[in-house]
Amino acid sequence: MANRALNMLNQELDAKQQMLVPFSIDPISCDKSTRRDLLQAVLSHHGVKEIGLFSSQGRVYCASNYGVVNIPIYASTLNRIHAAENRTTLIYGKAQTNRLPTLFLYVANSKGYGANALMRPLSLFNTYFEQLDELGIETQLSVHGAPINALSSHSIFTLTLSLKALPLEIRFSIPYYSALSWTLLNLFLGLCISLLIKRLMAYQQLSQRPPIVEMMIKGIREQEFTTHFQPIVDSTSHQVIGCEALLRWQPSEGPSIPPNQFIPAAEKYDLIEPLTEQVLNAAIRLLSNPAYLQGYVAINLSRYLLLRGSFVQKLRQLAKQHPHIAKRLVLEVTEERAYDDQELHYIIDHLKTLNQHHYRVAVDDFGTGYSGLDFIRRYPFDILKIDRVFVAEVHKQHKNSAILDTMVQLAHKRQMTVIAEGVEEIEEIAFLSEKGIQGLQGFYFARPAAMDDFIAYCEKAIDKENDH
Repeated sequence: MANRALNMLNQELDAKQQMLVPFSIDPISCDKSTRRDLLQAVLSHHGVKEIGLFSSQGRVYCASNYGVVNIPIYASTLNRIHAAENRTTLIYGKAQTNRLPTLFLYVANSKGYGANALMRPLSLFNTYFEQLDELGIETQLSVHGAPINALSSHSIFTLTLSLKALPLEIRFSIPYYSALSWTLLNLFLGLCISLLIKRLMAYQQLSQRPPIVEMMIKGIREQEFTTHFQPIVDSTSHQVIGCEALLRWQPSEGPSIPPNQFIPAAEKYDLIEPLTEQVLNAAIRLLSNPAYLQGYVAINLSRYLLLRGSFVQKLRQLAKQHPHIAKRLVLEVTEERAYDDQELHYIIDHLKTLNQHHYRVAVDDFGTGYSGLDFIRRYPFDILKIDRVFVAEVHKQHKNSAILDTMVQLAHKRQMTVIAEGVEEIEEIAFLSEKGIQGLQGFYFARPAAMDDFIAYCEKAIDKENDH
């Protein structure tokens, strides 16, 4: 058990060391691109709160959270870096920026340039400590002999192990409670070790929240998320027939974060419902705006919410209170993962309930997911949205054209409206229209925009049509 815990710590620190290596090969300027790369590395590694770059003169000149800085590194730390194997070492002390206890992981090259990662002292190891505590086993970490946390003053057994590459020790201690507890611990030690490792691995996967989740919680609280709208136009007249509401995230610090990075985390850590509610409320405001009377609004609905009866109930209540709104809302369901039979049963049952309340339902990104034909066979969707991979330069690629024909024929047989996503070239428009596709969506017409800008786009399109 002790060696397994030590190996886990070693793997955690080795992953962060490898993360720093690309930043320590050559001197790097502290520009926007560098800071974006540093922030991305922080978001991608649990427990890391900041990354800095330091020069051969021993000064941190660039920090992920602050940009250009000028922070001296203590001489004792520099000596340990140069004396360490592979010029890599671990330091425990207080950060100069906020004076909080911090673990510093330093990686340098032969010329003295390098990078450091600042970590919360116990953030990487709390999972292990909590599980060991349940068995009455205390654990202490020390860096260069300096303890990060304290142990009980009395114990009947202590075991100390060290990492080979870094100055980190882990000490296991069994406090003196009673002879009976010690006897029982010995009797069941083998069983406990086996169960502990299994629980540690399962608990680690479920309980560790990456930094992006903490950022999302803060972003929701501080209203950093906004809803943009991208028009969907008639393939013949090019008039706006609807739009898709899309979530955008611009943190108060750092670059914007794309949906393909934060949506999976929101689904995994149960933040997708408040985000979807925000999009739904924005869609309701747009549909209530007298300047937007000509179309519908589509919102993306996660499988996790479709499986959750409470959210379906909210949609039912909305339809009862505002039936005119529900008739102009389209719920887009993405087939990003395969559904097992029980999930599919619940989802189809909930979709039928929503259909009874006059919501229309679209299958989004069709052709790229897992459920495919069986998914649309088992539920009568109103709209089929063809993914952009089948649209890009379709007028030049005969293979995609044939696939497109099959999709359109299938949709029309099932009385579904077909919309093509990702339209970016004028040559694609006439080609897709001739294929029988009724709606088009893509950058050729407009990028997603804030509500006021979207309404202005719609009014401009109406004026252009009236001029004709």
